[in-house]
Amino acid sequence: AYQKITKNRKASLLNKQTQKNIENTACSLCFLEKNQLVSLFEKALTSQGYGVELKNNGLYLQKQKSVIFPIFSFDGITKTDVVRVFNCIKKGETAYILGKEISNEVAQFIQRFDNRVVFIGQEKVYSFLQESDCLPKDKLPIKTKKLDLKQMLLPFISRANSKKFLLFGFVFILMSYFAPIKLYYLILTHPYFFV
Repeated sequence: AYQKITKNRKASLLNKQTQKNIENTACSLCFLEKNQLVSLFEKALTSQGYGVELKNNGLYLQKQKSVIFPIFSFDGITKTDVVRVFNCIKKGETAYILGKEISNEVAQFIQRFDNRVVFIGQEKVYSFLQESDCLPKDKLPIKTKKLDLKQMLLPFISRANSKKFLLFGFVFILMSYFAPIKLYYLILTHPYFFV
């Protein structure tokens, strides 16, 4: 039982770390400019042995008769993006949109194009870039700040806030006379309670 719990815990931690890496990669891709994004995916596709040609703001794969459009944005992919991509391809070609994520509404809208427009999400993009050894460097590493007890208590012990707290204390004591449980308020607001 211990071994199984340990194994499940390790797998869970690994999945969380992988998910965090996927999120960080997607965020880094959102920070890249259009030409940098296209250049990165061109390099990744070339390293995998695909013949790539820049065409219509996308990466054209002649053998596969498909065009890849990397669209990474914090706003997400819109219907306008989908229509713009569809207008860039010829008959018999398939457009692949690489992006962070899409809403259900946009996913349903993509289904109208008879599999000529396909969305590929951040998980598959991360796997592909990892295999190609082309993962982008973090543009803005998000650092989690440790909670500092002194910084948390500073507003409460600040001289500027003392008048507000004093006023609030008096109002609290006055309101205690109208409350049904008067003893509770009187005990808590009594000065000897804090000694």
